[in-house]
Amino acid sequence: MGTASFDLQFKKGILVCAAKGDFNVSDVQTILHCPSMFPKNGTFIVKADAHDVYETIVPGLQQLGDVTWKNIPLKKVASVKKFSFSFGHKKDFLRMVLKTGDKIKLKEALAFLKQYQKTDDTFALYDGTLYELDKDKMDSYASLAEMAGAGQDEDEAVIPLADVHKVNKIMQAIPVVEKQCISLDDDTAALIKDVSEPFKNHFPVPQNINAVLYPYQENGYQWLSTLQHYNLGAILADDMGLGKSLQTISLVEHVFEAGNTDPVLIVCPSSLVYNWSNEFKKFVPHRRTALISGEAESRHKKIADPQNMVLITSYNTLQHDYELYMTKKFSMVIADEAQYIKNPETLNAQSIKTIHAPFKLALSGTPIENKLQDLWSLFDFILPGFLRTKSDFNKKYSSAETTPKALDELHDRIAPYILRRMKKDVLTDLPEKTEEKLYVKMDDEQQKLYDAEVAKLRALIEHKTTEEFDKEKLFILSQITKLRQLCCAPELLYDNFTGENAKLNATFDLLENALAGGHKVLLFSQFTRMLELLAKRFTEQNIPYYLLTGDTTPAKRAEMVRSFQSDDVPVFCISLKAGGTGLTLTAADIVIHYDPWWNVSAENQASDRAYRIGQKNPVTVYKIICKNAIEEQILNIQEKRKKLAESMLSGESISDTNITREDLLDILKDSEAEQ
Repeated sequence: MGTASFDLQFKKGILVCAAKGDFNVSDVQTILHCPSMFPKNGTFIVKADAHDVYETIVPGLQQLGDVTWKNIPLKKVASVKKFSFSFGHKKDFLRMVLKTGDKIKLKEALAFLKQYQKTDDTFALYDGTLYELDKDKMDSYASLAEMAGAGQDEDEAVIPLADVHKVNKIMQAIPVVEKQCISLDDDTAALIKDVSEPFKNHFPVPQNINAVLYPYQENGYQWLSTLQHYNLGAILADDMGLGKSLQTISLVEHVFEAGNTDPVLIVCPSSLVYNWSNEFKKFVPHRRTALISGEAESRHKKIADPQNMVLITSYNTLQHDYELYMTKKFSMVIADEAQYIKNPETLNAQSIKTIHAPFKLALSGTPIENKLQDLWSLFDFILPGFLRTKSDFNKKYSSAETTPKALDELHDRIAPYILRRMKKDVLTDLPEKTEEKLYVKMDDEQQKLYDAEVAKLRALIEHKTTEEFDKEKLFILSQITKLRQLCCAPELLYDNFTGENAKLNATFDLLENALAGGHKVLLFSQFTRMLELLAKRFTEQNIPYYLLTGDTTPAKRAEMVRSFQSDDVPVFCISLKAGGTGLTLTAADIVIHYDPWWNVSAENQASDRAYRIGQKNPVTVYKIICKNAIEEQILNIQEKRKKLAESMLSGESISDTNITREDLLDILKDSEAEQ
């Protein structure tokens, strides 16, 4: 069948055929018995009777493309017949078959169902046979027809297995007395029952795990095992510190215990490779693991024979080795810190998506960091095609025309494949976490430098159109970074600055009190140079500390983490990007964020290095904020970002929050106005 479509309207012996798409005019003229002078703008008009329409025209046009019709008179028949659907479960899809007891073709029924009018009581096949319509069921029938993909033949249609929840929802909408219109085979009935009750105890927790799972972790394990059993993807999006790795390892062990010998591949940031190795040694020391790192020859040798093993590699290393993985058969592929693949254009995303496995799992405490498009890439990994193409997704859910109804529909669609629990809801025995903002006012010399940079930036932005702003956004954001650095320490920009630094002084006042009280402290900054300035002050004041940045090797990182958990070193200085994930530092009960940034999720992840399972003491999180400066406005943007992520994961209505030219002008205006 071609890509043409034909819309037929019949009235008083005249048939109007509106043709669109790719078709041959002469073919249509032959079928319609239409002289060459009749076609105009793709519309054909011809005299015809009902017999011609049923027996010749519609069947002929159907060979060229899709046919829809209106007002075609029905033949008189003695009886009215019913029809129903039956479903069968194949490995990766549902098979939908139409039952009528006749030779009715499924594509004919689907074509009607996609265009039915609720005012009709019957519909006619092309031969004029009447079929009864039950208006209570027509919405459900039409929804099934809309879901059905191209059939393998004229008697069946294929629905992706990931749409099983939608099929179940449609079935639930049909009155109980009419359930016979849809029948299920035993496998399909079991599938629908299991995915509708994913937390039920279908799969025993492996006995050889050196841990006792919390009840919510057992639920997570059951949910993961159910989706894995049916080869449906999953996003485990639990709040940071709730044990996503333990739930994942429990699933991995379950798969191996079930007799699987195919390897499991875990891909994570470079800094977490050793962490995953340690987690397996801690919880399942008998399980064979292999770190795919180091020289190419060593990596390739390990990849060559991976049976019965868990392979652990980094996103960066995978970019070099993915062709080797493509030749292997994996039981599952796991993307840890899956926000690393939120941009589908990156090599991180493209590399991991080339590797085939029947089950794919994404782990992330922040599945939506800044915008809804983050979700599309994650689903493109776990269930390719489930959210259609990227352009389709953006048009429907991330454009100016996006409606609250569309966003609600998106939430309903993705909800079965995302599991999100918050600490406050499941860990009632976790000690309290308090967040405090400590405001400081810049000294005169620092303030003058800051005001001068604000004036320059405002002038730059005000003279640009929205289009120019969008083209130069990266440069403009780099200028905003200068403002943030001035808030942190003018020395980051001016080597000869000798004035007072109010924020640095306030931070050390806070540290002095914390250390005097016997507390351990995590101190985060986005700027490595700022951490170096802090470290210099620590050295001058004889305060022991650890320093973790992007240059720290994974082995050194792991060593410092182990030591900090048990030794007397009171301060751990950490780069937000390098140390915001994959660390357990529950020895600390005070967290200091030296400089805030738009992405509150990244800050929360960092704070939860201390506030997680194993923490026995109340945790206090301090944000050091320069008063009357851009840092105050950043807090407002953080709140918008937080609402974006939380509302989609919880099903509330949301709106996107991209930073615009007007946003930045308001930020700079507010900063000046409060001087």
